[in-house]
Amino acid sequence: QEALAIFWCISELRSYIGDSSFIVETDHKPLENFHKKQINYKRVMNWLFKLQDILPQIIAVKHRPGAHNAAADYISRHFPP
Repeated sequence: QEALAIFWCISELRSYIGDSSFIVETDHKPLENFHKKQINYKRVMNWLFKLQDILPQIIAVKHRPGAHNAAADYISRHFPP
């Protein structure tokens, strides 16, 4: 689900991102290197393939514990999708 959220945000906000480099922050530590390493999950591989032109713009994927990300945590729990 976390990887899907990153994929959705990048693909939907691509017009705002343009050619800018950016950092992805997530509270899901295993995703820190999803854009750099070999992926064996077919679904995630398909998402990365669709984003291959924008992946070089990702400077880093940083882990930010949920306790340090109160605003995003609140929004994700209190508003319907």
